Formats: sequence, C-alpha cells, structure tokens
Amino acid sequence: MWFSAYRVDRLFLWSLLFGAAAGAYYDIFRIIRIARKPRGDGWKSRRFLRYGDAVLCFAGDILYWLTLAAAYCVFIYDAADGRLRIASLIAVAGGFLVWFFTLGRLVAAAADRIIYAVRLILKAVFRVTVVPAAKALRFLFTRTAGAFRAIRTAIYSVLAVRLEKRRAARGYGLLRK
Repeated sequence: MWFSAYRVDRLFLWSLLFGAAAGAYYDIFRIIRIARKPRGDGWKSRRFLRYGDAVLCFAGDILYWLTLAAAYCVFIYDAADGRLRIASLIAVAGGFLVWFFTLGRLVAAAADRIIYAVRLILKAVFRVTVVPAAKALRFLFTRTAGAFRAIRTAIYSVLAVRLEKRRAARGYGLLRK
C-alpha cells in the first residue's frame, strides 16, 4: 500500500510517542529495581547481586521486552498496515532516548519519593482492606470454634461408639472364628 506524506509524518510522530511511552514503562521497572536496592551504601557495598535479586532483574527485563515487542507489533499493525518501516523503528528509539535522558532522569531522581508514596498508598489500602477482613475472620473463627468443637466431638463420639460396638462384636480381637 502506498503511504502519503501525511501518513508517514503521522507514523513518525506516533512512533516518537510510542518510544516515549516505552521509556515511561521502563521507568516503572527502574523504580522497582531501585526499591529492591539494599539500604546503606547501595549496589557498591556488594560485589554480587543476591540470587533472588538477579532472577527478579532478569524476569523484569524479559517481561519488559516481551510486552514492548507485543505492543510494537500491534502498533505497527495498526499505524503502518503491518509493514515494518525503519523510520518508525528509529523514531521509537529516538522517543525512548528523549524520554530516558529528560523526564527519565527526573523520575530516577524522584524515585525515593515515588517509592515512599507508593508504600504509603499500599499500606493504606492494606489497612482498609486486609486488616478488617482479618479481624472479621478472627472474630468469626473464635466465635464459631466452640460450635465446631461440639460438632467434632459429637461426630467422634458417634464414630467411637460404632467402633466400640464393632470391636465388641468381634471379641476385641481375642475370639477366633
């Protein structure tokens, strides 16, 4: 299919925006890495990453690239009728680099504040949802524990009586047939 100059320009601008969005998405993973960083001297205090940190870092990279590749395929299918154009790839890389070296630096500088705000929000959500549910379940289980114990005792006593009758009928294992 033939592309007009308008469609090429539009594809280029949308590709720049896609690259900037990819940079913003990368900053999410960057903040997660910063949050996983140990307190104190930071990465310089340890020569090697712990195994779990390395696995999480690798899994995050794989997740980032897989989702970005899938999103780019959908983007190209929609914006360029499924035809890969080098100008689009260059524009995506350019948009990513512009984001990374401008707003990405601001996000990285404010990462500690962002992490603190997210932790506060998660603690508030935890206090509003999980803590009341746990208290309600504890109340429910403590109030119904006596009823469950009574039911269990009744079932065990019925079963014990049946077992005792069966053993008595057999002579407690002393009688041979």
